[in-house]
Amino acid sequence: MKYLLRGIILCYLLVASVYNFVVAPGGGPDEVAHLKYIKVLALEHRLPQTAETHQAQHPPLYYALGAVVYVATPFLSENGRLHAIRLLSLLLGLASLLLIGSGLAALFPDKPALLLLSVGTMAFHPLFSLESGVINNDLLATFAFSLFLYLLMISLKNRSLDKRLSFYTGLATGIGFLAKQTSFVMPFLFAVLLWRKRSSLGINKVLGLAGVFALTTLVISGWWYVLNYLRYGQLIYYSCQMPIQKNMDIIMLLANLDLFIKPISTILQRTIISFWTPLWIIRRFLSNLHIYTAAAFLLPLLPISGIIRLARQHRAYRNISLLLLGVVAFTLAGIIYYALTVDYRAVEGGRYLLAALPAVAILTGSGLSALLPRRFTLPLAIVILLAMLVGDICCLSAARFYYQSGLHV
Repeated sequence: MKYLLRGIILCYLLVASVYNFVVAPGGGPDEVAHLKYIKVLALEHRLPQTAETHQAQHPPLYYALGAVVYVATPFLSENGRLHAIRLLSLLLGLASLLLIGSGLAALFPDKPALLLLSVGTMAFHPLFSLESGVINNDLLATFAFSLFLYLLMISLKNRSLDKRLSFYTGLATGIGFLAKQTSFVMPFLFAVLLWRKRSSLGINKVLGLAGVFALTTLVISGWWYVLNYLRYGQLIYYSCQMPIQKNMDIIMLLANLDLFIKPISTILQRTIISFWTPLWIIRRFLSNLHIYTAAAFLLPLLPISGIIRLARQHRAYRNISLLLLGVVAFTLAGIIYYALTVDYRAVEGGRYLLAALPAVAILTGSGLSALLPRRFTLPLAIVILLAMLVGDICCLSAARFYYQSGLHV
């Protein structure tokens, strides 16, 4: 199994490295704006204004790391520096895979197929592979959540929930909050975990653990949101204001939910179909998207049926799967709210779901492994992994033609 896991990691590194050179400079999602943010930090030692790049709305951690790479490579051309900064995404993706793999190996040492399929789902996810080869802050959010889940898995293995765990999960959450707002799911998950443990721990200890978690998160990332308030009068500021419905807040949305059923349904559908592949590339090669759309909705039914089967057999797994499904649902709700109230262009916000990809991968891996017959679990898992890799390479080939043909211009 160790060699299979290394093979998955190696294939991921190869595909993501090829994406680094296949995607034209500035051809990644909002890559020009992301690079501008990095250059302002690196050359002018200040945060950019929203007039300079709309990505100035994002927290600066990813861009600060990119600025370090930019400053450390003065011997390279501008394109050379761009490719060097892209390697940062590759390293974040690699770290995410290693964290999820290590956590699952510790928690489920007797379930190699679950481990391989979970890590493989992440490694061979076409959108994850592409973003591992471009400049984008999505992968830092994925890394932060992977670190968060790794800490929780180690805690579950050791059956410990103490202040040290609260501190480290608060640290991971602070990193996420300095990466992207899609990381807001982590406090939700930790709060649910504490709530479920309230009877065994006692309310005083639960409040203490929550306090350590919140304080650590605030110390790491709170300054950014205070700065937003001082600059813009809002804790969370968005430079692009193109909502589907103007002047709408969460109260108005909930009060008039029946009026927004159709746009919510459209956003949900388009987010899901744009999550599995780089849809802006794939649609160029399909005469219609009906078959692709059907596959995007039907294929997940396989692992879902396995999840249901596992949940019926093991109460502990039922609790874990419900938590992970809650993460995905919470992130989807955030994308829908963002598209309705901030930027309608997020209707194809599949890449925003990358922050929750570790949860999706674990659910997929566990669900698929539950469906495999015991005698042939490992061979069939390898077949599934090869099919995933082929799909990833097909998307890479499509991307190569897309950029070489100038279709991105």
